[in-house]
Amino acid sequence: MTPAVALSINAARPDVPFLDATVRHLVRMCRFPFVERVLVVDTSPPDRRYERQGALASLEELRSACATLREADVVDRVVDVDYAPARVREITTKHFGRPLRHTHDFRGYPTYGLLFAYERARGDYFLHFDSDMLMHQAPGFSWIEEGIRLLRARPQIVTVTPLAGPPTPDGSLRQRVPYERDPDGFYVFQHFTSRKFLVERRRFDAFLPLASRAVSWRRRLAGLLTGKSALERWEALVSERMIVTGTTRADVAAPSAWTLHPRDHGPAFVAALPSIIARIEAGEFPPAQAGDYDLRLALWT
Repeated sequence: MTPAVALSINAARPDVPFLDATVRHLVRMCRFPFVERVLVVDTSPPDRRYERQGALASLEELRSACATLREADVVDRVVDVDYAPARVREITTKHFGRPLRHTHDFRGYPTYGLLFAYERARGDYFLHFDSDMLMHQAPGFSWIEEGIRLLRARPQIVTVTPLAGPPTPDGSLRQRVPYERDPDGFYVFQHFTSRKFLVERRRFDAFLPLASRAVSWRRRLAGLLTGKSALERWEALVSERMIVTGTTRADVAAPSAWTLHPRDHGPAFVAALPSIIARIEAGEFPPAQAGDYDLRLALWT
């Protein structure tokens, strides 16, 4: 019996220039019979840093891009994040043991939007991608199936992801955090990533609640004076909970599936994106990119 997995991709106004290409790419590469494929739309005002980067797509342009993907049957549904106070209170209380004052973290990242996507999803397993993620998966291989196998076999694993970066000949990774390689074919981390992750819902619910905290006492003090959020990053709070509970993240070590994250979303990236996607889907990458999770745009252009 095929496991019931829901695919959820978050979308916001800054994503519009690349949204159509990346969402089609991710769905195409996953090649999995999801119980639902959903775009979760964050309608809240973007952080001011996006305004400083130049022209920003309007909410109407975001809705149009999402509607195009729905009409093309790339996704099954487009859902707005529900910011009703009662819903925010309900979800944040479940995930943190108490209601949060802010829906975004200190950087402006929509923490609540991701939790809302998790809570409204169907299925026994929840797969999330940020909308800028890129992924290769070879025909005949399914990292999702391998991830579910690991979750079923290893109770200490709370989340699974594909390989971070294209494979290296010796299997090494360029990581800023410690990791180990397990003989069962995966890398072990106690550092969570919110950009792409697969979780089993009952296990993740049992893993909660997280301990919420400010990123620093200075930010907390400033937040009391300005009303701005000082909330630490969600992935950092999940990582801290993993350490407390002795649970881990598993990155599938198979070179048949790997991911890249572009830090630069500027015009050069958008212009090069069709050729980058074509090469990734073919399993091609510049040799210097091997093992590196952050897409090094100059190597691809």
